[in-house]
Amino acid sequence: MTDTGYNGWTNWDTWNANLWLNNDSDTYREARRIAGCGRTQHLRELAVHTIPGNEGVDFNAVNWEEIEEGFLDE
Repeated sequence: MTDTGYNGWTNWDTWNANLWLNNDSDTYREARRIAGCGRTQHLRELAVHTIPGNEGVDFNAVNWEEIEEGFLDE
């Protein structure tokens, strides 16, 4: 079986979006607040506005539920 994940995440796009959402304390707090409300679409919107030039992230490939779970598990 081949591991298609990236650093424990579904893929590179999910890992990178999560990295940016954890990049500074204000964004982190906002992402945790959003995750607590169960609004993955709002996590996506936050990431789109946070990641400068989108850094090559394919937002359609990001597993937003996995990112949400990560914030809720903290």
